[in-house]
Amino acid sequence: MVGVTRSEASDHIQSLVKGLGATYPMIAAGADNFDAFGVKTVPAVFLVDADGTVLASELTRIEKVLAQRFAKGAV
Repeated sequence: MVGVTRSEASDHIQSLVKGLGATYPMIAAGADNFDAFGVKTVPAVFLVDADGTVLASELTRIEKVLAQRFAKGAV
C-alpha cells in the first residue's frame, strides 16, 4: 500500500499521515495523475492490480472521515 499526495512528500505530510495512524509510505504525484483517476476530494481509495487495472475504488469526502474519527475521539 502506498499513499499519494499532490503536495511534496515532505516530513510535514509524513507526520500528518502517521498522526492518522497510517503505516504506509507517501509519495508525491502531479495533478494530472489525480485528474486521470477522477479524484476531486480526498481521501480517495483505489485497489490497483500489478497491470494497472483499477479493481475497486471509493471516493470519500474527507469531512465524512474526520467526523467518524472525531466521534471515536481518535483525533
